[in-house]
Amino acid sequence: LDYVLTKLIKYEKYPDTGPEAVWYLKGTGVASDQGDPPDYERAEWLRDMLMQDMHFTLVDQIYDPGAGSSEVTNALNDGRSILNYIGHGSGTSWGTTGFNVSKIHQLSNGYKNPFIIDVACVNGDFELGECMEEAWVRAGDTLNPKGAIAAFGASTNASWVPPCDMQNYAIFLLANRQIQTVGGACFNGIIHAMDLWGGSTGEGLKLMEQYNIMGDCTTLLAFGMVPDSTAPDQITDLSASDPTSSSVTLNWTSPFDSSFGGVVSYDLRYSTTPIINNNDFENAPSVIISGEPDTAGINKSYNLADLEFSTQYYFAIKAMDIWGNASEMSNVPYETTWAAPEIFVTPDSLYCMLLPDIVYTDSIMLSNITSFNSTLDYSIEFTNNTFPGQYFAKLVPVVNNVQSSFTKENPDNSKGSSIRGFGGPDTFGYKWIDSNEPDGPEYVWNDISGTGTLVTNWVATASYPPKDEGKAGPFPLGFTFKYYGIDYSEIWFISNGYLSFFDLNDAYWTNASMPSSELPNGIISPLWDDLDGSSGGDVYYKQEADKFIVQYANWSGYASGTGPFTFQVVLYKNGKIMYYYNTISGSSNSCTVGIENENGTDGLQVVNNGVYLENDLAVQFSADPDWLTTNNYGGTIYNGNSVAVVLSFLTDGLELGDYSMDMVITSNDPDNPEIVIPISMTVTNEVPVELSSFTAENKVDKVILKWKTATETNNAGFEVERQNTSDEKGSTGWSRIAFVDGRGTTTEVSDYTFEDKIEKPGTYKYRLKQIDFNGTFEYSEEIEIEITGPAEYELYQNYPNPFNPTTTIKFALPVKSKVVISLYNSIGEKVAEPFSGELDEGYHEVLFDAANLPSGVYFYRLVSDKFVSVKKMILIK
Repeated sequence: LDYVLTKLIKYEKYPDTGPEAVWYLKGTGVASDQGDPPDYERAEWLRDMLMQDMHFTLVDQIYDPGAGSSEVTNALNDGRSILNYIGHGSGTSWGTTGFNVSKIHQLSNGYKNPFIIDVACVNGDFELGECMEEAWVRAGDTLNPKGAIAAFGASTNASWVPPCDMQNYAIFLLANRQIQTVGGACFNGIIHAMDLWGGSTGEGLKLMEQYNIMGDCTTLLAFGMVPDSTAPDQITDLSASDPTSSSVTLNWTSPFDSSFGGVVSYDLRYSTTPIINNNDFENAPSVIISGEPDTAGINKSYNLADLEFSTQYYFAIKAMDIWGNASEMSNVPYETTWAAPEIFVTPDSLYCMLLPDIVYTDSIMLSNITSFNSTLDYSIEFTNNTFPGQYFAKLVPVVNNVQSSFTKENPDNSKGSSIRGFGGPDTFGYKWIDSNEPDGPEYVWNDISGTGTLVTNWVATASYPPKDEGKAGPFPLGFTFKYYGIDYSEIWFISNGYLSFFDLNDAYWTNASMPSSELPNGIISPLWDDLDGSSGGDVYYKQEADKFIVQYANWSGYASGTGPFTFQVVLYKNGKIMYYYNTISGSSNSCTVGIENENGTDGLQVVNNGVYLENDLAVQFSADPDWLTTNNYGGTIYNGNSVAVVLSFLTDGLELGDYSMDMVITSNDPDNPEIVIPISMTVTNEVPVELSSFTAENKVDKVILKWKTATETNNAGFEVERQNTSDEKGSTGWSRIAFVDGRGTTTEVSDYTFEDKIEKPGTYKYRLKQIDFNGTFEYSEEIEIEITGPAEYELYQNYPNPFNPTTTIKFALPVKSKVVISLYNSIGEKVAEPFSGELDEGYHEVLFDAANLPSGVYFYRLVSDKFVSVKKMILIK
């Protein structure tokens, strides 16, 4: 493997130059005299393309009758960049010339390694001891290199003409410089032949299944290119931004280079002393940045990590072409990293005593508590684990949205946190994972600027241009998209980098943490920030059978130095969501990336006001993920922010006894680089009671009561009592609203939850009446909560849906209103009136019984004084 890698590196990074490079413009054709037309005539077609279109100086014509193996040996030892074979094969030899595996190993062509396209039977049969294509790549060693850089051949008996069509098209693409990698030539050749011969059956399918690449499919082929000594242009716009405690982001524009493919890599240097000249440049630490070749004018970005705290760094860069020519040194920006972070973890241990067959959830809080700019980079691993695999962990950023008087000209520059690699699930079940994870999605950029529809119907939502603060839509998706359990068929595009399932009156330029009940809700947020597409930005969309694509192109930030960004959202019919980031330039650390449900009560946040986005990144969201989470978690926390590590323990099927593990937190806190949190659990038949907490939380039309007992003795349960202290009729007495069974006698911690539906706004008090089995009782402390009414009219989706035969229709009234709810069948006939009357402001529910109606699609319509809304329901019997 070391030898093969050495050969690949030499081929791509250190190509021959000057007189030694003439072999790049030489090739070989080997062909039989069989077939109609004969194989040598097909070989001549290939030769013509190489000579005429790629300006080869020589292509050997080693054809039957009379072709010999010594001709092949001599040609390759002299140096050839490509060899096309058409004829019979045995797996270890060619029928024409008799050239074989043994003779490959006897070559002396050094590092002048050709690319082999072998149209023959079984020469790629890797089940043999060593087939011919394997020999091409394996032959030689680091002291005596030889053989080929890659070989493409069939593993089984091949047909005659379809492989020739593949070979012909691959050479056409290479000769016309449309493709320049081994994989690009081979795969596109196969696809072309499948188009000609059938892709799902027959010869095309056979061709796809039998041909294999021996070598690296990403190899950048150098043949046909005349090495030059002209360096790329100088980079003059290198900038440094978005510092953290350990990193700085560098941005620049790719320069022009005359070589085929342009710039192939960059040599980035950094130093704590000024980089004034080339000598300083060569003596500074180096980072080689490689990837796909760049043409001029591409926005580039790189996050340089592992830097020292509170240190000023200077940066310089050179562009390099395929021949190793380096540009002049760039301009030299500088930036100072932030101070060291300080980690705080609470609690410092976790112990729970649990009954069998339950699920218990608790959390450990990680915080960066410095009062100055800093970033805490952390990783979490669970070690010394005696748990039998029945625990789950997820990272949840602590939402810290603060309403303020920030403006577009004076934005909120506070920071938040980012999570590394993957996260979730949220309450609904969505998880996310990015392309930097081993099991993550692949980054694939499908540019729709030429095939999609340009959005032109932007509407301003404020006193700014519509592409700055505005929306466009609605746009039909072409299918029903289920998002957090709700069906949607259309969507709006918002100028500030997110999509909405609702028609918004504000583009909300101030991004916030997710989830949050603050508007906007029901959004898909690939890059929510104060953006402005007015200067050259465009949005395109494309509707396909199984997906809907939205592309923001060259969309800048309102603030100077932010963007431009080019990114996509792809909504799949099966509910999967993909974000693709093609170009992330300038500053990108003031945005929110995530998803959120229709009322902001559930969602996933990937990053909020932190460094995360990068070029060529993919992020996938799915409620039924096809990846597995791992034992390693991590992310970044900016000063003043926290992340909760939420742990869930399952005791289902566990034997009684003690279990333990350690949560090991490693971070860049220089004073606490590693913190170990002991976690232990006892599974027992005993149970707990002493009331240790009692809280109330308002969520839309519900009050969520939670209480916890440290121990319980002889506990029959709890009566939940409520008092409306703002009742207009003056009735302020306590009323019993529920009874929650207790746990008897236990020494374990117990958690209780009760949801109280509230229809009318007001001030409510709650208390618990704890009752023993012998009838004695004791009241808890009283807690008070203010319930505000809905801000606007709303008709919600019925639930369940589909249903049989009953379903609940829920709606919200901001004021006291007369309400009529009517039901219509699919042809518009009114078939029922579930409710008619006057109701107070608040949230209301109507139970509808459709026992007398047939199965089908129905529409329910709510009409009040100032509001009309219609939704669909499905009755299935």
